[in-house]
Amino acid sequence: MRDVSAVSSSPGAAEREPGTFYVSPTGDDAAAGTIDAPWGSLAHASSTAIPGDTIRFLPGEYEGVLRPIRGGTSEAPIVFQSWPRRSAVLLGQSYSDHAVNLSRVEYVHVEGFTIRPRSDQGRWLLVENSHHIEIDDVLMEDAASGGMPMHINASHHVFVRDSVMRGGGFNMARVGHSSHILFAGNAISRAGHCPLQFYPDGSTSHVVLRGNVFHAAWGRNFEFFGTKHVLFENNIVTNALHSSRSASASAKFATQDGIFRFNRVFRNWGGPLHDYPMRDQWITNLRVYNNV
Repeated sequence: MRDVSAVSSSPGAAEREPGTFYVSPTGDDAAAGTIDAPWGSLAHASSTAIPGDTIRFLPGEYEGVLRPIRGGTSEAPIVFQSWPRRSAVLLGQSYSDHAVNLSRVEYVHVEGFTIRPRSDQGRWLLVENSHHIEIDDVLMEDAASGGMPMHINASHHVFVRDSVMRGGGFNMARVGHSSHILFAGNAISRAGHCPLQFYPDGSTSHVVLRGNVFHAAWGRNFEFFGTKHVLFENNIVTNALHSSRSASASAKFATQDGIFRFNRVFRNWGGPLHDYPMRDQWITNLRVYNNV
């Protein structure tokens, strides 16, 4: 992980105080970044943001990648925000790039965007080798038919809240080699094989999924493979389907030290849930109670 203080004190980064700045598709990167004279590109916002900044994106479509080059701090995170909510649409660019790329950064918040790749090979969001990342109220839809539109890898303290993920190809969102992960208040649906999976086997721990709606429609709802220390509570799990897009309808909750409680599981066509060890020691100390 990079040293945030060292990066933020580099030439050009510490020449101003943090503040609130604006970006518009019709703006100019040479402008002041005010609401009347906004910047014009994701690249400029990515390279300019310093700890404590709030970067607001005005309505319109943005090509390219939001890829901050430095992180914030616990007292002064960097906030990238659609203003108003869902009005800034991130289109991404090529197959190999996600529209939002948070690699080797910390204390970055992404709020209120719509991510809808223009390319038929486009992807949504990558969090890799990063920590203390917050994704709030983001609509992610219509991603590539292959690949992994949303990927959290080798990261910790990543929170995904009040967001929508739908129409994301074969496997839609994957978490691996990570810890202290929260998914809360999200609507997750419409992936060919699995909308949300924790993989490789046993690589992720300390996971909370709370108050989400899993509405698969095209296949199973989720997959946990040996994930450790999992709390799965107050979720709705519905509309799984054994279809031509998926090998089975059954969600997989193969966890170690897992709790499955206060959930509602209904109207899943072909079997709602598998709680059995698919491999040795995938299930230990599993508690399932007070569900409907």
